[in-house]
Order: sequence, then C-alpha cells, then structure tokens
Amino acid sequence: MFKLDQFHFHHPGEEAIDNHRPAMVIHLVHNTKEPVAPGGGIAVGIMVEEGKPDPKTAALVNKLIENFPPPDGRKGGEAGVDINAADLLPAITRGYYRYTGSLTTPGCAGPVTFYLLKMPVFFSAEQIRQFERHYPFPNARNIQPTNGRLVEQTITK
Repeated sequence: MFKLDQFHFHHPGEEAIDNHRPAMVIHLVHNTKEPVAPGGGIAVGIMVEEGKPDPKTAALVNKLIENFPPPDGRKGGEAGVDINAADLLPAITRGYYRYTGSLTTPGCAGPVTFYLLKMPVFFSAEQIRQFERHYPFPNARNIQPTNGRLVEQTITK
C-alpha cells in the first residue's frame, strides 16, 4: 500500500521523450505506509506543456500559485488550503513509461520506480511564468544517462 507523501514541480521537465523535454513536470511521490520496502518508493510523473488547461487543472494550479511555499524548500504557505492532487492528472490517460531511478531532489535517494504518464496536462503561459518567477530557473536535474537501465512503456492501439 502506497500513500502520496508530496508533490513538486520541475521547470523544465526532467524527462525527455524523443529528445523533447516538456516545459515542466509534476512528480507525485508515494511511499509505503510501512518502513521503506525493498523496492523503494514510486513517483508518478506528469508532463506539463504550454496550452489551454483543463478547468479543474487551471483552478488547482491557480490555488497553488496563490499559496506558494517558500522557494528554499521550507514548509510554508497558508494553513487550511485544501487541494486534490488528482486534479493534476490528465483527463485522459493513454499509458506510461516506467523506469527505475532515484529521487531528483537532494539527497537523490533511491530506488524509486517512475511512472511517467504519456498524456501531458496543460498550464497556461502565465501559469508557467508564475512558477519561473517564484522558483529559480532551472530547478530541474539535467537529463541523466540510462546507464543500461530499462525504460518500458505501455503500448496502446
């Protein structure tokens, strides 16, 4: 059983598909309720592209922008702000890529199994600019070599 521990954003995206790096990526980081399992944690990655956002995504992103925590990683923001992280998911999912890596935030602990959704979500140009203004650019790790690690994907017809 896994629980959502936290989510965070990277600008630009930390993954590249066919040499395309998305404008941003959202990482939903999950861990087991028990002490760390041998397989480690799970992160669901959602690519963010510039475009017209789904209304529920736009509303959640605007709420996040209004309540940004400090950019230095300290906990912060307004108490009592309710959000539903599911509103960050694309309305339609068409599979995913799966690979094993490590967390991309300092201490870069692992192993972490990443599930990168194939369908992106869209943020408006202004929403992306708000993230750029609040968090130093870039706040993403460079694309890492696979070093022989397998990247699997679902196949849809």
